[in-house]
Amino acid sequence: MGVDLWNYKNSQGATLRTAVDWLAPYALGEKPWTYQQISKYNENEFYPILLQAAYKYGDANYSMIAKRIKSDNSMMADLMYKK
Repeated sequence: MGVDLWNYKNSQGATLRTAVDWLAPYALGEKPWTYQQISKYNENEFYPILLQAAYKYGDANYSMIAKRIKSDNSMMADLMYKK
């Protein structure tokens, strides 16, 4: 059986949930991104991660955040992860 990446902790104790929580204010435009930008931000890439987090952690807050950034190109993620 493989490692559950959603609950795996790195050497500082951070999980994917920690990363999603940290990224959410930037994805919503609530905080300006002040770090090196490697490629243009695409909300379609963060949307399915939020739906997966909502499903994995049973936390509706991630679904509410996802609704705030939902775009027209999110049909596949909706089919896969929405309840």
